[in-house]
Amino acid sequence: MSKMLRFIAGVHRVEAGEVNEATFYVMNTTVNRNGWGVSDKALEEALPTLHDKPLGCGPDYKIDVHYPEPMNVGIFYKATKPDGYALGTATITDEYVWEKLTAGEWGPISVVINSFRETCSKCGKVITELEDP
Repeated sequence: MSKMLRFIAGVHRVEAGEVNEATFYVMNTTVNRNGWGVSDKALEEALPTLHDKPLGCGPDYKIDVHYPEPMNVGIFYKATKPDGYALGTATITDEYVWEKLTAGEWGPISVVINSFRETCSKCGKVITELEDP
């Protein structure tokens, strides 16, 4: 069983060149006020899973919610972890999206993560299968 977790991530860098690319801040290892966080090891292991994943938005460029069949507007080709946080870089393949990003009209993206194993940060117990941990 996997759980889908969602959060907002910001644009880190937008760069035109041979290809148009944008780098997004994806996640860090800071534990939040609820005690939830991603370990450095888990973040490191997750980086390769971002490669070749689509960057999408809703039909007609809607960005208000997650859509089950998004319109692909780019593809992630690189993920790095400079210092306890992850960055994902995508080639932007849609000119309209590129214009919105470079104009600063579009910034944050909503990241969807599928977790396959969750453990309690206090006791270490695996809680993935629990309905309401």
